[in-house]
Amino acid sequence: MTKEKFILKLSLRLKDLASDDIERACEFYSEMISDRMEDGMSEEEAVEALGSLDYIEAEIREALRGDKDFSDNRVVNNSANNETINEAKGSSSKRELKPFEIVLLILGFPLWFPLLISLAMVVLALYIAIWAVVGSSYIANLALGIGGLSALSAGFGFLFTANFSPAGLSIAEALMLIGGAIILFIALKYITKLGIKLTKSLTEVLRGALLGGRRNA
Repeated sequence: MTKEKFILKLSLRLKDLASDDIERACEFYSEMISDRMEDGMSEEEAVEALGSLDYIEAEIREALRGDKDFSDNRVVNNSANNETINEAKGSSSKRELKPFEIVLLILGFPLWFPLLISLAMVVLALYIAIWAVVGSSYIANLALGIGGLSALSAGFGFLFTANFSPAGLSIAEALMLIGGAIILFIALKYITKLGIKLTKSLTEVLRGALLGGRRNA
């Protein structure tokens, strides 16, 4: 279950409570899910680790009936869980390499190191390609705007000198360029959002791959 779906279901279960209590509960569990995801869990794992919705709903209602902050027990439990997770991570990260593993790393260095460098270059190229498209779109928009204004100025210049035919062509060209600049300017909002989304997706894939590799180690 995704975080968004979990929060929606929780808010529907608590719809008879005061809006402040519902908002506070949803914000608390949303932050808890985000914290677990930052610790390396996937979104589904972070939601599942909270427990069932029946248990969470009962816990919130019980705390509110006793005029307590429902987050108190959850904070304690979450801290204990995080300590257990961190201890497990610490023990695994501090595991000493066995002699044969060290030998394999040394012998395999000519193979895995160039591959690692190649992977880093590919990732860097992807980042550059994404933002090169975004940047070139902005440059193109600026060029269309400047070209349109220049053509418009030239058109009015021809009008003042009574050269009506070149003036008409220049003004028509200016309108086309300015129109294109306006359309591209509107599209830039979505192009930029797409660039940010692709960058985040790529970062999440890399982060998941690195964390997955650490877990397997």
